[in-house]
Amino acid sequence: MNTDVVLIKGDGVGPEIVDQAIKAIHAVEKKYSHKFHFNEYLMGESAYKVYKKTLPDSTLDACKKCKNILFGVVGSPTLDLDEEKKPVKALFDIRTELDLFTDLRPIRIDKRLSNQALLKSEYIEDGVDILIVRELTAGLYIGEHKISGEGDNRFATDLMYYDFKQIDRITSRAFEMARRRRKKITLVDKANVLATSKLWRLIFDDYAKKNPDITVERMYIDTATMQLIRRASEFDVILSENMFGDIISDEAGILSGFVGLIPYASIGENNCMCGPTHGSANDIAGKNIVNPMASILSAGLMLRYGFNLNDEADDIDEAVYSVLAQGYRAGISSHNKDSSLKYVGTDTIGDLVAEKILMNC
Repeated sequence: MNTDVVLIKGDGVGPEIVDQAIKAIHAVEKKYSHKFHFNEYLMGESAYKVYKKTLPDSTLDACKKCKNILFGVVGSPTLDLDEEKKPVKALFDIRTELDLFTDLRPIRIDKRLSNQALLKSEYIEDGVDILIVRELTAGLYIGEHKISGEGDNRFATDLMYYDFKQIDRITSRAFEMARRRRKKITLVDKANVLATSKLWRLIFDDYAKKNPDITVERMYIDTATMQLIRRASEFDVILSENMFGDIISDEAGILSGFVGLIPYASIGENNCMCGPTHGSANDIAGKNIVNPMASILSAGLMLRYGFNLNDEADDIDEAVYSVLAQGYRAGISSHNKDSSLKYVGTDTIGDLVAEKILMNC
């Protein structure tokens, strides 16, 4: 394979972690004789310093023309801008402009690392492998938000809107994902209260009838958050609208016991943008102590969902968890009592993962 990738490193620790992801991709190139051409563009605070815009036209145009985007993080605690101009708004805008309606978040607790998970060992004896499929471009987060009135007469409204097409297309995609995995899908909603959730269930039920070989569950968000702790290993694909998907992604993401290990793939009809779910962590930028694993895993997601290179993506996943299982961590060990852990620099973690990928060449 010989192809292009748009590279957006972003702000804070973005350049450091994305550089480690690129090391993993270079190892894949060598092992499988691929060639990925990285074309770098600015976004966030780094873009604002040059263009006075956090999402320059040149960056957006490049993303529209290239299917695959490897993304870092954006954010600035010092850039004093209106809400509509802040770096995080640029992230929302690019999702909307590219219509990245599907957000995939893989949640994995590797058996080799189960002793560090926050769940009881009997709940995760065989590990956990969940794929959260979250609708990303509609719902409460995208609807109109208003505060009106004066004094004691003030009131607020938030619009939560979904139409048939918005639900249908991601439900279709979620069933496709379930068919590639263990053929089980759980819809998470609040259909006992919300009209939007009732519509989600109607459409979900239609797909369930069309796919009788796939096991389906329907679960309210409050129940789902409890069951995720009690029986996480029983979940396969979790489908949810935007807000509930955000909630359950965050809960599931912390269960592994690792901070900074969850990647995402935001996918539309024509584009696939992959990156880590954590923030820009500007306070530790440039110190060579940030955990780059989520960014490295996001490179694997790009290979899997953007290029359909499943073996290559599996190599990256296995390399990451193998390095972690050997006790390597990015950061400083001064406050850690576990003598089995080996703390090294961000760049060393990237080198170790790349070496693991190449071991079986």
